[in-house]
Amino acid sequence: PGAKTRRVFSEMAPASSADGSVALNLNEPADPVLQGLASAGHSEYVRLYTAAATARRENTLAAVEALGAVQRAPCVDRAGRPVFLFYPSRLAAGGASGVTLERVTAHALLLMHEHVIARGGEYAVVWVTNNLEPDELGWRWFVSTYRMVPHAYHKQMRSLAVVHPAVSTRLTLLALSYLLRASFWDKLVYADRVEFLDEVVESVAELDLPAGLLEYDRFLDREMAATTAQAEGHAGGFGLGAALGGGGGLGLGFGGGGGAMGGPGGD
Repeated sequence: PGAKTRRVFSEMAPASSADGSVALNLNEPADPVLQGLASAGHSEYVRLYTAAATARRENTLAAVEALGAVQRAPCVDRAGRPVFLFYPSRLAAGGASGVTLERVTAHALLLMHEHVIARGGEYAVVWVTNNLEPDELGWRWFVSTYRMVPHAYHKQMRSLAVVHPAVSTRLTLLALSYLLRASFWDKLVYADRVEFLDEVVESVAELDLPAGLLEYDRFLDREMAATTAQAEGHAGGFGLGAALGGGGGLGLGFGGGGGAMGGPGGD
């Protein structure tokens, strides 16, 4: 199945004509929405989405779906919008089954396209990390993906919650500041603990997050308690542990958090 899907991704890629437009090589009437996106400069988006849609029709998505790096949550956010879960640390396990980052990205577009593009709907994102495993994503991937997706993905994302944000994650977002509009920071939630996701959803339990993530929460609590006790002991009880920020947070806010549930408008 992996080889067949990789063949689909190359053979079903939209062909570019001399004038730069994209022709969809599907045995069905061309989708006017996709044609419009291609004409507007989003040919790479069309290529990836088309390849993933083809793979779904040919039942060759099993390995990508089994990886679980991108999922639609079984619940909605506080405003009734769909929530999409991203687990970047799971990408490393995809190599053995031939699941590349490109295939995972295409699958994410497949999951989101109908709601975001076809229906023009708003949505929320929960980006799940645990800081113990590599996430396989570099700064260049974020830049290229940001530029590749249509503007609707920027404007209609109403919240982005980053679970257990590492300093490197905060620095990556800071480095992307030149791309991001001011309204992005109003949508960003740094969830240093899983329970802080209640700013996004009514019931965190309904997100059905992995048990290991909750265990990592407890690990951070133990680490914070130990750091606080050590700092207070060295400082003679002046409570400097709170200033250090437990669990690796280090207090680097970089404009994060806050109004994730803001109303429509901005991007």
